[in-house]
Amino acid sequence: MTVLHATPALWVTLHHMAQAPRYNRWLIHLMRPFVGRRVLDVGCGVGTFVPMYQNAELAVALDATPALVEEARRRWGHHAHVRFLVGDITHPETVQALRRYGFDTVLLINVLEHIEEERTALEHLTVLLEPGGCLIVYVPAQPSLFGRLDEGLGHRRRYTRRGLQRLLGGAGLEVVLCRPVNMLGILGWWWDNMLRRYEAIPLWQVRLFDVLVPLWQPVEEGIRRFWSGLPGLSLLCVGRKPAVKGGTISI
Repeated sequence: MTVLHATPALWVTLHHMAQAPRYNRWLIHLMRPFVGRRVLDVGCGVGTFVPMYQNAELAVALDATPALVEEARRRWGHHAHVRFLVGDITHPETVQALRRYGFDTVLLINVLEHIEEERTALEHLTVLLEPGGCLIVYVPAQPSLFGRLDEGLGHRRRYTRRGLQRLLGGAGLEVVLCRPVNMLGILGWWWDNMLRRYEAIPLWQVRLFDVLVPLWQPVEEGIRRFWSGLPGLSLLCVGRKPAVKGGTISI
């Protein structure tokens, strides 16, 4: 499997971040304008972002780790329009099995950094999108911050804005948004990674950060209106598949 299965530190962190409702609502607020009616959630984890597409016509929550898919199903299986599947998006068999759904939205939230063959994954996801559909990518930023915490979480890399835009463009997508998110998180990550050298994000810190989000969010958004280069711990990038197909990708 080319998608890294959940390490112990990643498993712990996924559960901790699921307990950050204010932060998750912030991300949902930023992403929701690009979410359509037929959604593929790649690397769904424990289903943290199911609320973002709870009003969709159909959604497929996909993960390479069977235990995570089972947990997501236990939490959200009461939503009849959501299907829970195990699969690796870099495998052609998984792509073929998903093509029949006709997705207009693909979510890739804190997943691309785990995938060795990132270009293959993006090409496959572009194939799965209907013309005019959107790929929503959320990844860790600031390569200079890469350290033990990244390694513990199974990260292979952190991204720059230019590098991420180039990746999406290379997959045949038109980049309609690419912006840093969460400047405040840089301080916490630096503390955990460089000073404390944690391998997982501690729950107390997640809860403290979540309390601060409503105070910090309007400040960051206000600053960003005047300084688009404000750095962030993560990058949010949205690529749209051209309405007129310019070519095909073989699977």
